[in-house]
Amino acid sequence: MKIDLYSEKFFRRFGLLTVYSIFFLIFVGGWVRVTGSGMGCPDWPKCFDQWVPPTELSDLPEDYKERFKRGSHEVADFNVFHTWTEYVNRLVGVLIGLFIAITMVSSFQFRKTEPKITVYAVLSFVLVGFQGWIGKVVVDKNLAGWMVTIHMLIALVVVAMVMLAVFRHAAPKSSIDGQNSLRNLSMIALVLTLIQITVGTQVRERVDEVLIHQLAPNWIDHAGSVLRSHVILSFLLMGVIIALWYQAKKGLRNEGGLKKVLNITLLFSLIQILSGIANRWMDLPAISQMSHILFGTLMAGGFYYLWMVLNRKSTSQEVL
Repeated sequence: MKIDLYSEKFFRRFGLLTVYSIFFLIFVGGWVRVTGSGMGCPDWPKCFDQWVPPTELSDLPEDYKERFKRGSHEVADFNVFHTWTEYVNRLVGVLIGLFIAITMVSSFQFRKTEPKITVYAVLSFVLVGFQGWIGKVVVDKNLAGWMVTIHMLIALVVVAMVMLAVFRHAAPKSSIDGQNSLRNLSMIALVLTLIQITVGTQVRERVDEVLIHQLAPNWIDHAGSVLRSHVILSFLLMGVIIALWYQAKKGLRNEGGLKKVLNITLLFSLIQILSGIANRWMDLPAISQMSHILFGTLMAGGFYYLWMVLNRKSTSQEVL
């Protein structure tokens, strides 16, 4: 089967695949964080100075802890699960980088007719390279909390750039009632979601401090004001989501595509809230931790898509 890299159909479909794949990478990164595998490979880009990571302790030199030590941070005992979990995360990252590169090359077909598409695609490629460097810094800093937060936020910016490139080519369709209100509520929901993600990474940092260093009797006490801020923001975000849903009942009644995106985003929001409650009252079960991370980022993507389409003078044709 012949693939035309410079066809609009290929760009749209492959670009959409790239968007989905970035969210998958965020999911894999969340699994690395939840399982405590972030330092499974203490160096970068290799893993224990090997392109194919070890599978047994005997594959490592006797002084591996000293050899791969980062500053004052000693390397943990070798754990094959942590090592390969982190390494698979890196392999997926390389694959996503390749997807973004292909999307960028395909976008060159629009460099004269719609140059902003090419600009966004190129920016996403540059950012994913910067993200790779940040990943190295995260390892060098022994998973410093603020660096992990930056790593997550840059991933969301990369998604935004790719979405801008892919969905910008959708043709205008029709105006809707209350478009300005819906657009503004979508932006407020997006901003609050991004703040929630940022604060949530700080909560996770407090959790890690308790689990690894035992700095407090339990993570809830240690999280303190950060956790309270996270909860307060969740109620505020819930209010905005309810207002968005109420406004959309009338405005989107004839817009099947946008209404579907909104309903899916609201479902993501519900799952994210329920998983947060489970984390708080069920002592951080792994499945609720993963759900909280994944659906939080999917919420951000959904609200961003709504804002991006509603920000146009007229809505766009269904492209999902």
